[in-house]
Amino acid sequence: MSEPRTPDRPAGTHPATPSAPDVPRDAALGDGRDAAGTGDRRDSRDSGAGVRRWWHVLTRRSIARRFLTGAAVVVGVAVVTIFVVDALVSPAIFHAHLMQADLSNPETVLRHVEEGMRSSNMIALAVAILIAVLAALLVSLYLATRVSASLAPLAAAARQVAAGDYTARVDAGPLGAEFDELTEAVNAMSQRLASVEQSRTRLFSDLAHEMRTPIAVVQAQLEGIEDGVVGVEDSIPVLRAQAERLTRLSSDIGLLSQAQEHALRYEFAPGEVASVVRGCVDDMALRYREAGVQLTLDVATHARAQLDTARFAQVITNLLANALNATVSAGRGRTGDRGGHVHVGVRRHGNEVAVQVRDDGVGISPEELPHVFDRFARVGPARDRSSGGLGIGLTVARAIMSAHHGRISADSPGPGRGATFTVTVPVLH
Repeated sequence: MSEPRTPDRPAGTHPATPSAPDVPRDAALGDGRDAAGTGDRRDSRDSGAGVRRWWHVLTRRSIARRFLTGAAVVVGVAVVTIFVVDALVSPAIFHAHLMQADLSNPETVLRHVEEGMRSSNMIALAVAILIAVLAALLVSLYLATRVSASLAPLAAAARQVAAGDYTARVDAGPLGAEFDELTEAVNAMSQRLASVEQSRTRLFSDLAHEMRTPIAVVQAQLEGIEDGVVGVEDSIPVLRAQAERLTRLSSDIGLLSQAQEHALRYEFAPGEVASVVRGCVDDMALRYREAGVQLTLDVATHARAQLDTARFAQVITNLLANALNATVSAGRGRTGDRGGHVHVGVRRHGNEVAVQVRDDGVGISPEELPHVFDRFARVGPARDRSSGGLGIGLTVARAIMSAHHGRISADSPGPGRGATFTVTVPVLH
């Protein structure tokens, strides 16, 4: 039997392969049209934003508007000068040229008309340029005087601050919104530097006080041992306590320095926020019982977050200690005539876990509230020197929460009405 033959095909051709289905031309161009449409929309949005930007510059009281107004005045003066000079000079020049022309010869008449027009235009343009230059000089002198008058107080205030006088303040000038913003920035800088200087002075005073007491106790104990009034065995606990106090003071200062320089070391790992908070509440429970202040915990979420457990617990413990001091200072608890209460809540808000510590203590005044996280700030009676510490706990807490990509905030209805501190961290997905 013979094998079946395949149909003959022309030389140089190849077997047919399945071809891709035909794509409609509109569909093939669809992506291009979409891309072009997107680009057109983007261009239109950019153009609209540019127009709005320029409209904002022109409508608000700004230095840019003043410069544009000055330029417009110069151009307007030049244009008006051209028209006025041309109207005054042109008739006389044309009349003179026509008197010289031979009216019977059209070419002579045309030549004199052109010369008259050229002469009048040159005179008008020369006078307009001269007037425009004078107007530009006057406008520039006016603007330079106004700018110099607005900058002089700013320069004087800067020199005052550089000399160490942080009471320098500058009043807003009439030049424009940009100078008003610069004035506000200089005043805010002076106020901030004054606050830092006040904190530095208070720090030295507090350090002297904090160190003076344990050193005096140690010196008295050593003198008692030398005189034989106090036994060595009796002095050891006292000396150890004062040494621990000095050690704690040194540790606080070092911790603040590390926190401000972002030099604290962190070991992040997934952890349950509520579990860490519960551990802090358990650790503080004894102190609260001894003070006669009720401590409650309400957990509404078991969400996890990326935490340095030790540092996060340090923040919560600091808030609990501050809340206890504030409550006791308000006359509540065992030493007061009313019962005190501190409530801790753990809630989830969207992609964040919030830990709230709310007390019914001394509260915080509206003037002091923005400064509770400042270095060495002691806000309210609960944070004065007699309560211990240098007022750096909340500053360190803010640095720790920043490293956690979280926040810490404070709120208070006012003095005597308690305060609420809220810590938030992103939820671990």
